Amino acid sequence: MKDRVADLNHSCTKWIVEQFMEGYSSEEVAAVLASQAMMIYKTVLDAEGYEKMTLAIYNSRQIVKKVELPDITLN
Repeated sequence: MKDRVADLNHSCTKWIVEQFMEGYSSEEVAAVLASQAMMIYKTVLDAEGYEKMTLAIYNSRQIVKKVELPDITLN
């Protein structure tokens, strides 16, 4: 299972990078990903499960870590 999740994460990261290279902003890509995640939760969870999930997401907003991006300043 861990390998499947790692593979899925790798594929998703590759897709994200492709979107940046196509000219989409980080905000646009993040909005689409967040929207898709919420639609999946709304589809597969019952009302109580969806409420718990959205509350858990909201409550974890302060512990989400930033990605450390390399300095890629071009000269």
